[in-house]
Amino acid sequence: MKKINLEHQQEKVTITEVEQFESDIGFKLPKSYKQFLTQNNGGVPRERIFWDGEIESGVSYFYPLKHGKNTIEKIIGLIHREDALPKTFLPFASTGGAGNYVISMNTDSFGEVYVFHYDGSEPFKMANSFEEFINYLEEE
Repeated sequence: MKKINLEHQQEKVTITEVEQFESDIGFKLPKSYKQFLTQNNGGVPRERIFWDGEIESGVSYFYPLKHGKNTIEKIIGLIHREDALPKTFLPFASTGGAGNYVISMNTDSFGEVYVFHYDGSEPFKMANSFEEFINYLEEE
């Protein structure tokens, strides 16, 4: 997985804290995302554009696991309320508009990355994995 540059990161988290989070939510996270969390606890990416040759989409902010204002747990509380998004999708970043990037925890699509908009539409698949998603990020 390529390294991206993040500004405004929060205090680092340990693998123990990531594993406690997994226990709290009842799902194991993809290995590449766990690695990302221990190296980058949220932040604003310099590589803000997702471009896979067909789809272009902005990425404004990666949510921190802990510490800071918009943690993953807080975002989960917002988008899982009233069944806006199934609990088997884990938010990890903001589009900067009315949407979030989420990782599927479903058995048949585990680790795939989707974009979820608050307009009532179904989540749209963006990448086969978190690693693939990161690899498609480019600077503006």
